[in-house]
Amino acid sequence: MKTHDMDSAWSNRYKAKVDRVSPQSKRHTFERLDSCFLGVSLQNRNFVRPKLAGIVQWIGRRFPYCTVLIGDTIHRITLEVTQGLAPEVALIEALALGREFVDRERRVFERWREQTQFSFVTCGEIQQRPAYGGYHRDLVHLFETDIPFRESNELATPTIAVAPPISARKKASVAPWTTSRKSLPCSPV
Repeated sequence: MKTHDMDSAWSNRYKAKVDRVSPQSKRHTFERLDSCFLGVSLQNRNFVRPKLAGIVQWIGRRFPYCTVLIGDTIHRITLEVTQGLAPEVALIEALALGREFVDRERRVFERWREQTQFSFVTCGEIQQRPAYGGYHRDLVHLFETDIPFRESNELATPTIAVAPPISARKKASVAPWTTSRKSLPCSPV
């Protein structure tokens, strides 16, 4: 990528603003935490470089740590529906799109590396973890039985969610960021 291309991404800056905070109880205190979560929806206009640069800048000014989830395997559903791809082909394409996004946009995140340590994880990687099955079952159960949880997820778009302070985490966890039971994030393929 040419420097000119990156410079134009910064000069045509979008400003990020808080639309929703999850959990809602952290709405007025989330900026006191040391980490956040950014869910990236592949091929979504909210994550084109100028908008992504605005989001990353906003995070870089507030949080020392941020986990960036690349929704690769969940994107396979979009590819199946919008492009009529077979599930196996859609999965291969979605995984490739996830890798391409990280490779293409890494410099946007690197610009803020002195302020924020960004770590990247994909839905595909999460699905390979031993604890995944239990977390997924718990999320499905919560979605099916907790109306406020379901409604909050049906209204949600991938944005920024607050994570517990790193010092308070004992185990890796999966945050509830979903739009429907059928498309729970990182659902098994």
